[in-house]
Order: sequence, then C-alpha cells, then structure tokens
Amino acid sequence: MDRDGVRKVRNMLGVYQHLRHWAGLAKRRVLNPGPWSSRVPTPRADEPSPIVVISSCESVANTGDATYNGGVKLYNLWVKLLRQHGYESYVVTYDGRYQPWLIEHQPHVSLQQVKEWKQQGRPLRFMTGWILARAFIELADSLYFFDAEMKYTCGAHLPSMKALMRTKIRSLATHSRTQQAWYMATFGTSVHYIPEWSDEEYWFCKPEACEPGLVGYMNEGEHTEKDLQAIADWCREAGIEVRFIPISGDEAVVLETMRRCDVYLGMNAGKHPLWGEGCPRAQQEAMHAGCVVIAYDVSGNREYLIDGYSGLLASKGRAGALAGHLIRIMRDPEYKARLRQNSSALASQVFTSATRWPAVRDFLELPELYSAGDNETRSGIVTRTPGVYVPSRTQLEGALGAAAYIHPTEIPLLCAYAAQSCGTIVEIGAAFGASATLLLANAPALIKVHSVDSFVPDSMSHGLHSTEAICRANVKRALQAVGREQALTRWCLHAVTSHGAAASWHEPIQMLYLDGDHHYESVRSDLETWLPFVELGGYVLIHDSRRVSDAPGDRFARGWYGPTRLAKELTLRQDLQLVDEAFSLTVWRKREAIVK
Repeated sequence: MDRDGVRKVRNMLGVYQHLRHWAGLAKRRVLNPGPWSSRVPTPRADEPSPIVVISSCESVANTGDATYNGGVKLYNLWVKLLRQHGYESYVVTYDGRYQPWLIEHQPHVSLQQVKEWKQQGRPLRFMTGWILARAFIELADSLYFFDAEMKYTCGAHLPSMKALMRTKIRSLATHSRTQQAWYMATFGTSVHYIPEWSDEEYWFCKPEACEPGLVGYMNEGEHTEKDLQAIADWCREAGIEVRFIPISGDEAVVLETMRRCDVYLGMNAGKHPLWGEGCPRAQQEAMHAGCVVIAYDVSGNREYLIDGYSGLLASKGRAGALAGHLIRIMRDPEYKARLRQNSSALASQVFTSATRWPAVRDFLELPELYSAGDNETRSGIVTRTPGVYVPSRTQLEGALGAAAYIHPTEIPLLCAYAAQSCGTIVEIGAAFGASATLLLANAPALIKVHSVDSFVPDSMSHGLHSTEAICRANVKRALQAVGREQALTRWCLHAVTSHGAAASWHEPIQMLYLDGDHHYESVRSDLETWLPFVELGGYVLIHDSRRVSDAPGDRFARGWYGPTRLAKELTLRQDLQLVDEAFSLTVWRKREAIVK
C-alpha cells in the first residue's frame, strides 16, 4: 500500500474512533440526562412506584449509622422528602437500628430486609454517598451516587469510584459547584447539583430567644480553642463585650442553643487542604436559626454565604479576620441586623425541602406521582403539593400568640394553594391574622397578599372581635417566629369593608379567600363583588362552607349556614368548578361558562 493509501486508512480509523467516542458519551447521557433535563418520567398505571433505599452500610462493624454525622442527617432529610412526595423510602443500616440524636429519625430497615425485597422483585432504587458502602452497594444492580465530601473521592476512594462508574453508577449528584466541576472534568459526564437544605418544620428562628452578644461555635479540631482565645483577646482589646458558648449534642439541643446565639463563628477549616469542605451544614443551620454567620472560606460555605450580604467570610486559618468581622458587626448594629435579615430570608426561601424536590426527583429519575393536572380534580392538593411551610395549628397559634380558627386539615390546603399562586391573593376577613400568616409564609416571593377586614362585629362576633392593631402585631410576630418577616413587605391590610375595598380595586386576582361576614347575604355579596377580578384559572376558597346538613342552627358543625348555602348554589353554576375540599373549606376554580 502506498503512502496515500496508508494515510486514508489512518484517517478512516480516526473518524471511526471519534464516532465511537461520541457514541459512548451519547449512550451515557441517555442513561443520565443531566441536571438541565426537564423531562419528568410519567408513571404507567400498572407500574409500581420505586422504593428508594439510602445507606452507607459497609459491614456488620460499620453499620451505616453514626451520631452527630452530617451524612446521616442528610439521608434522613432525603427519606423524609421522598415520603412527603408519596414514595416509600428508608435509611438502611446493617441491623435496621439507629442511635437517636436527630429531632426526627425517618424509618430504617435492615440490610437483610433489602435483600428479601430484592429477591421478591420489588422495584428498589439504591442511593449512597459513601463509596465504601460495600455491603449495600453489592445489592445494587445500578446506583445513584451523591457525593457530599470530595476529600475521599479524589483521594483513597478514587480507584473504587472509577470502577463503579464503569459498572454501577447510573447518576451523579453533589451539593457543591466546586465538586460538580471536578466530576465534569474528571469523568466527562453531567452531574446534578442539589444544594443542602434544612428541615424547615424545625429549623426556623425565634427572635425572642436571641441573646445579644452571645457568640456560638463548634469544636472543629485542635485549632478551635487557640483561634477562639485569639478572637476573645482581640475583642477585649477593642472594647467589645461578647460571650462565647460551645454548641454540641443532639439536634434539639443544637437548635435551641443556636437560636440563643447572636452570632455563629464557623471555624471549620475543611477536611482537604485544597478542596476544603464540601458544604458545612452547621453554618447553614445557624442561618435558619437566626444567627449572623462569620466563617472561614472553605469553598463549601460559598454555597450559601454571600460575603457581605448573607454572612461574612474570612480567609481559612486567619482568626484575626474572623475577629475583625465580629468587632465590626458588634460596633454596627444596623449592619448586623441587615446581615441577619438577608441571611434569614435566603435560608428560609432557598434552602428548603420545597425548592430541592425537583432536583432530587430528576437525579433519582423518579416519576412525579402527582401531576399538576391533579389540582383540577377533587383529589386533595394537600398530598399533591408537599414541601410548603405547613405548621400544625398548635405551632401556628404559638407563633401568632393568638387563637387560629382553622381546622388542622385545612391548613395544608390553604398553604398549598398559596404556594402555587402566580398572581395576587386577596382574603376577605383577617381577624387575628392566622390565614394571613399562612398565605404570606407560602406565597411566592413576588406575590402580594391583600387582607380586607373592617374589624367590626359580624356573624362571628362571639368572642372573636379583633382590631387592626392586633392583627398587624400577630402577623408580624408569627412571620418573625418562622423566619419570614420579609414577607410583610408584600402585605397590604385594608381596614375597610369588603365593598369599600372593591370600589377602588382594579387588579386581577389569582386567589380569593372568603372568610368574612358569614351571613348568607354578606358572603354571597362578597363573592359577586370580587369574582369579576378573579382570572380564568384562578381559585376561590370559601371557609366554613361544608356544614353538616342536620346540625342545629346555632352551632358550628363543619361550617356555618351562610357559606354552606352559597357553596351548594355554586355547584349549579358553570363558571365555577369544585376542585378540592377539606373539613369546612371548599376550593373552586374559575372557568369560562359552558354555553349549551
């Protein structure tokens, strides 16, 4: 063969290898569509839902359980989120046992139980964050790997990681942009980005518990006491009076102590000299608890600490820089308050289970069991939109400092419709502020909430008389208690009659909540006055509208006569469709009237 022939053959081989390379990448990307993919698998009617099992179980000696371990807490958060969305999910340890230290431990099962489920052919989906979880990984045909700490992955665990990438790992995720970039560069594949979150059911601030000048910290290793002593000396020399308190123990104790702290010092220097720490959890939890956070810059902290906005960062190992930040904010209360407000708002609105669900679902390639269309049927949005802020009635009353006249089963429904609203929300009847608190705490960041109440006795006047001042104070107190005080900027309280407010109203409404005067003529008039402003596809919620038919006329019985009579009449109308109900609450969707 001449030289030209050899060159042509080489070129053809080169093209062939090039095509093989890209075909391989394409195959991998079909298996792992990546975090940019918005495709959500649709479950078949005859297909059982996957059971998600999560574990770091290595052996009988290393069972996968540990106390005061960020990975264990992460697994419990994931299982809780999955179960909220209708999935069967468990943390797996060797014997199914765990040591109690979290506020809420999720269901655990043993490795043997998982083996039996696999033998029975149950649809298991395996997830781990620990590459050495051999006993667990051996059971998996395919694996979902969430890397929470790259120190090990890029070091001693790397050979095992490479082997599993070839044989079992189907999808990758991490909570750090730095780690995401490392995976993309090392393995040439897409990686899901799923930042940390905290359980908002428990992790929220209580401003009344905060003790000015109290500075919390955790023992982060040998350097902790040395750095702390240096910081204390610098503060004393600057004439700054602060008190330092160590934070440790069970989650409930940590939460209570953090709520007391004015400032939290994050002295975690990182596990790796280059990569630092993946995503230190204590700093984020301190933000949820209401602390102003000052921390070493160890890469992972930048996932939620925006320097000078939601907290302050200091070069790793420079205790003097930590002290400088502490001295500055103690000398400037307004700056400290601004940092706290920004931090609390960011944590409570961004680092929550609700914001993380889409990413978790996509990473695990799970079907959305509840489609958006389900909201148009009387199927119960309570189970269709989990993850919103849903307090118990006791929690709501504790935050308000007043009674909440709403049934426990109605709270999730009201919260869920507020959370999905894409336009203005109007409530008729504010009273002591319970419903306004729920609406404001869950409405999206740009959505305004208008409460209308003349605060005069009406059909519900038996001991229920409130005032504008009481309502405002209650709502402010409640939103502060749950770390959502910034929502007050989106609230307008109109201390006028329903008709008085409507007379000057010109905006479209996405959600109308009727809970004002309960006389039939009044509630019907409220509906007819405000319904023209409700957009097509918008919702009308009527409280106390499912009264038991044979109940005595002068007693509450799952509703009152006036709203219930109106609700029955609405079933005959073509422009409103009943789509949901819970206890005394009915939900109606506005639609175009059907012309026969």
